[in-house]
Amino acid sequence: MRKNERIEIRVSSNLKELLKNKAREHNTTLTDYILSRINNSLTHNEINEIIKVSNENIASQKNLANNINQIARRINYNLILRKHT
Repeated sequence: MRKNERIEIRVSSNLKELLKNKAREHNTTLTDYILSRINNSLTHNEINEIIKVSNENIASQKNLANNINQIARRINYNLILRKHT
């Protein structure tokens, strides 16, 4: 969506600095930070961080599942060998 409208508000310099610091803490722009607070939502960077962590967790779970499958395969193979000896 193209952003082509402006909303101007006046705030004290202290409040502006506070908002800028909060935006910096959240690693986002002042506009994104203010809009996320108005909408009671996450900032774009917070969403991207959640996606990144989720993808890392999924990759880790896939590796764990692979390891479990390999262990099960070895156990089954050894059981078959014992059965036939």
